[in-house]
Formats: sequence, C-alpha cells, structure tokens
Amino acid sequence: GDTEQCQTLRLVLEEIRHAPEEDLESGDGQAVFDLCSVHVEAVLQDALAREDDEAAGAAIWLAGRLPHTDDEDDTAQVSVQERLRRQFHRVKMEAALDKAQS
Repeated sequence: GDTEQCQTLRLVLEEIRHAPEEDLESGDGQAVFDLCSVHVEAVLQDALAREDDEAAGAAIWLAGRLPHTDDEDDTAQVSVQERLRRQFHRVKMEAALDKAQS
C-alpha cells in the first residue's frame, strides 16, 4: 500500500535525481531537498506510529533516493537514510524491550 504522499514523494525525488548538480546546490535546490527530507521523515514517523514495518521500509528506501551533494560538510553528516534507519531500529528495539518486560 503506497500512500498518495509516498507516490508524490517518489515523483519529486525522481525529478531531483535528474536535476543538475548546480541546481541542487542552489538555495532553491537545498530548500526542496530539505522539504523532501522532512516529508520522508514524516512518512517514517507515521509508519512507526502505526507499527507498519512495510511503510517504514518504504520511507527508508525513499530516503535513499535523496541525492547526495558533494559538499565537504556532507561527509560529516549522517545521510537522511542512515538517520531514518537508526530511528527505525531504535523504535524496534524499544518495542522489543517493552514486550520482554511486560
């Protein structure tokens, strides 16, 4: 089940992937990138709240479609995909611990 939000995001991300590097590094490009990151993260949050692992996986996959700009700083930053993946694992661990303790 792809939500409409996921489908829209997927289309936008495909567009961004084919955008020239200099467009991505412009202020507008960064704004679009940030907006997409926020939306992908929202999709993950929603999936986690519903305990929908498949939707969470889709959000993490979408995060992987975000283009990587070759800024020097970027290597220091964790990619959006990696951040979401850690978030997902943390939630799963907490859920498992809750189960074990109940």
